[in-house]
Amino acid sequence: MPASLRHQPKAVYAVAFACVVSFMGIGLVDPILPALSSQLHAGPSQVSLLFTSYLVVTAIAMLARSAP
Repeated sequence: MPASLRHQPKAVYAVAFACVVSFMGIGLVDPILPALSSQLHAGPSQVSLLFTSYLVVTAIAMLARSAP
C-alpha cells in the first residue's frame, strides 16, 4: 500500500465509510421490499418511492457528513 493512501484527509475516510454503510443498507432494504409491500398493502409505485426516498436520504447524509 503506497504511503500516500495512508495520509488522506479525514473527509476521504468518512466518505468511504459512508459508502460502505450505504451499500450495506441498500442490501438490507432491497430484499424486504416485497414483505413491506404486502404488509402495508402498498403498490409497486409506493414501494419504489420508499426505496428512492431511502437512497435520497442516504445521499444527503453522505454529503452532510463529508462537508467541512
